[in-house]
Amino acid sequence: MRRHTALFPLLALLGAACVFMPRDCAAGFGRALPFAGPYAGLVLDATTGNPIPGATVEAEWWCHDNPIPDTGGSYFVRASATTDTKGVYALEKQSRSGGWFGSDFSIHVTANGYIKRVLVVDPRGNPLPDSTKNYRFVDTTTHVSLPAVLNIKLTPALPVLVKALQSDKAEDRLLAAEQFAASGLDTSAAVAPLTLALTDKDSRVRAYAAKALGKMSTSGQEAVPALVAAMNDEDADVRKAVIDALGNTGAESDAAVDVLIQTLSDKDGFVRSDAVKSLGKIGPKAKRAVPALQKMLEARWLPKYLRSDIEHALEQLGSAAATTPPAP
Repeated sequence: MRRHTALFPLLALLGAACVFMPRDCAAGFGRALPFAGPYAGLVLDATTGNPIPGATVEAEWWCHDNPIPDTGGSYFVRASATTDTKGVYALEKQSRSGGWFGSDFSIHVTANGYIKRVLVVDPRGNPLPDSTKNYRFVDTTTHVSLPAVLNIKLTPALPVLVKALQSDKAEDRLLAAEQFAASGLDTSAAVAPLTLALTDKDSRVRAYAAKALGKMSTSGQEAVPALVAAMNDEDADVRKAVIDALGNTGAESDAAVDVLIQTLSDKDGFVRSDAVKSLGKIGPKAKRAVPALQKMLEARWLPKYLRSDIEHALEQLGSAAATTPPAP
C-alpha cells in the first residue's frame, strides 16, 4: 500500500502539468525538435540581388524541460550558420529530442549594413501584431511552413535609417540613431545625416549620432569638424559620446586634439576622464597634451580613478607619468 501511496504525488504533479502546460508544448512532448530542416540557400541583397557574405542565419525555439510554466528549465535551442563568400548557408537539422516544444519557431538573419530579417514559422498562421509589422528596423514575416531550399533577401539599412532619422517624431529619430550606432555602417552616405543629427533637439539622438560616427573607422573622419563643434553641447552625455568618437576618428586632426585638451578642464569629472582616455587612444600624435595632463596630476585633490587614467594616457603618449601624489 505504501508503494502505491508514494506514486500519488508524482501522478498529481503530472496531472497539474497537463492542466497548466500550453497545448502546443504538450503536443511536442517526447518528439524530435519541431524543426523541419535542414535548410540551405542564399542570403541576398534585396535591392541588387547580390549575395551577402558573412551573414548570420540562426533558427531558435523554446525547449521546456519543466512542464510547469514560468519556472526553471526553459531555454532557447539554436542552430546557426554563416554565409560563405558566395552568400551560401546551410542549417543542419538538430538531433536532440525530448522535452516540451512549441509548434512554432523562428529564423533570424542578420548582416552588417542590413535590416534584420525574422521569419516566424507558425503552422496555425496567426497574424503578427501591428506593433511588430510596423517596426521598421526589423523585417518580420510569418509563415505556415518554409521550403528546404530557402533564399532570404535583406533590405539595405541605410535608406531606412536615413528616412527615420529625418522623422518629425523624436522616438523615430532616436531609434534610427541607435540602429545607426549598432549597424556597423561605415559609408560616406551616412555621414551627412548623422552630422545633422548632432544638432537634433533631443540630446539622446545627438549622443547616438556621435556614437555612430565614432564607429566609422574610415568615413567617420569626414565628421571630425562637426564633432569638434559638438563639444560645446550642454549635455554631458553628448559630450562624452563626442569625446569617444574623437578618440576613434580624430588622430589626423589637430582640431580634434586641441578640443580634447581643452576638455581636460570640463566641469564634469567623467567628461574629463573620457577626454584623458581619448587622448591616450590617439597616442603620440596627441603628445602636445602631455603638459596639460601632467598639470592635472599636480592637483591637490584628484580622484584615484582619474589619476590612474592620466598615468595610463601619458604612457600611451610616450611620456613618463608622475609617480607620487603632491604633498598636502
